[in-house]
Amino acid sequence: MAKDDKEVRETIEEGIAASIYKRGEQLRDAGDVNGAVVQFQRIAKEAPNTQANIAAQFDVAANLMAAKEYQKAIAQFDRFRRKYPKHKLQKQVSENLVVAYLKTDKPLYAAEELQKLRASQDPNHPQQSEVLQGQ
Repeated sequence: MAKDDKEVRETIEEGIAASIYKRGEQLRDAGDVNGAVVQFQRIAKEAPNTQANIAAQFDVAANLMAAKEYQKAIAQFDRFRRKYPKHKLQKQVSENLVVAYLKTDKPLYAAEELQKLRASQDPNHPQQSEVLQGQ
């Protein structure tokens, strides 16, 4: 495949991802969390090599949290953590896992996540302070 063909394909894939992501946002904003999750999951199938896919996979987990589907959210956050271990959203993964573990009566797992947060704690980060204090 020529370089130009690859660039065209990547541009098309990014456009597809952006379109699907936008639809997911619209559904979420309209209160259809499950519909949003379906759209965000579609990106992994139809445009897996895009930056939008990374954000969408995090958003799948966040929307599952909003829908109180804590077990599914835990599984999705774990997948995100394994697939993107150096991503800037990792702190938010831990913060969300603390809540999900507490909601599913898994305090030991929540404590492990709190230890991870404490190890990387920034005293100027108010959201972390709230999580560490149990919200």
